[in-house]
Amino acid sequence: AEAESAAAPEEVAEEESNEAVEWEHGGKTYFKTGDNLCWEAMEDGARAAMQRVGLEVGPTRLVSSLSPGQRQLLEIARALERNARVLIFDEPTSSLADAETQRLFALVRELKASGVAIVWITHRMNEALELADRVIALRDGKPLMAFSVQGGDTQDQNLLQFFHCARVVQRREVT
Repeated sequence: AEAESAAAPEEVAEEESNEAVEWEHGGKTYFKTGDNLCWEAMEDGARAAMQRVGLEVGPTRLVSSLSPGQRQLLEIARALERNARVLIFDEPTSSLADAETQRLFALVRELKASGVAIVWITHRMNEALELADRVIALRDGKPLMAFSVQGGDTQDQNLLQFFHCARVVQRREVT
């Protein structure tokens, strides 16, 4: 009678495998029930990450359906979910509309305030002066000059514009 009331080992294993399992990997917590990932928990995490950067789309939406600005916000959310402390932007505003650019600038300011280091690569000097704490101007991949920026204003701003204009003049003379 005792053997009849005990569950077969396979049944016990199957029951246990249907319990929710939580594990951490790369600083993130994942959930699994049996052999299946817990999509609801993962979608909730993705939604929270996207909201953190101001991206108001569903986490199941196809990336191909997003605008360039939304794609950038999604990449920033992904990096932040991986606890990135440094973000590198290479000509990030080249394909953005004015409203998307301003939204990105606001997010970059928030990230800077929270301690995330930002490397902003651009040929648009007004962007560098608006966002940067420190500017390094390069010519042909070599440092030309470096200076600190205080609130979008600097004594070296005219000097930077001079070097930028000198580069344009040199190109015209060569061609």
